[in-house]
Amino acid sequence: MKNYYVYVYYDTRKDPIEPIYVGKGRKNRYKSHLVNGATNSYLAAKLNKIKEAGLKPFIEFAATGLSAEEASLLEIELIAKFGRANKNEGTLCNFTDGGDGTFGYKHSEETKKIFSEQRKGKKQTEAQYKANCERKVSEETKNKISKVSKGHNWHTTSSRQKISQANLGRKLSEETKKKFSEQRKGKKQTEAQYRANCDPNRNRFSKKIKCNNNNIIYKSINEAAKDLNLHPSAIGAVARGIRKHHKGFTFNFVDDLPIKED
Repeated sequence: MKNYYVYVYYDTRKDPIEPIYVGKGRKNRYKSHLVNGATNSYLAAKLNKIKEAGLKPFIEFAATGLSAEEASLLEIELIAKFGRANKNEGTLCNFTDGGDGTFGYKHSEETKKIFSEQRKGKKQTEAQYKANCERKVSEETKNKISKVSKGHNWHTTSSRQKISQANLGRKLSEETKKKFSEQRKGKKQTEAQYRANCDPNRNRFSKKIKCNNNNIIYKSINEAAKDLNLHPSAIGAVARGIRKHHKGFTFNFVDDLPIKED
């Protein structure tokens, strides 16, 4: 049955928008990376950054009404065209050259050999890379993408908790720190950020903190974050008055609470 399609995800933070993933599927497969979370860690990180920018990826259907083998061939062709980032050939987050994992479909040895021959020594030319990077989207399309993206909730409560737990105690590599430093160059702090950074008591992760929702006093922000499945930095921001709440929770540092007189 010809009920397969091939889709392309684009990073809408870029101008022009940039292709970041090519996939194939049936029914609502193209939504799974957003609804269920991408199993491809590289793609998941990209989608999260797009979400943090208040945007939504643009999804283009390259072709519809395809057979499983036709979809696989087109997927291979598009991945070769756009190029994989992990091979320094392009901008895609795909970890393979495509043509695999077609919902139980098994290719014959002859087809596998054809795919192998097609991929051998293929690299994106400089002209192809430049053409892909210079893709332009009209202002009307940009506005549509922006409108659709506003207020969209990308993660379920469960997925947010998993992300929060995964980041607890995480240490950044020197390479990552350097990238963050480069990204911040020339960027000015907001007034709230400036006040927070100038606060002599801002480094309070070892201070006792009270959760006003359950009236429990925790030994530290990290202990509260672990118990409530929340992010420690966000808890600290609430306690310092920078944020009103974090996922409905409010906090106060114990030292900041008024002393009850007898």
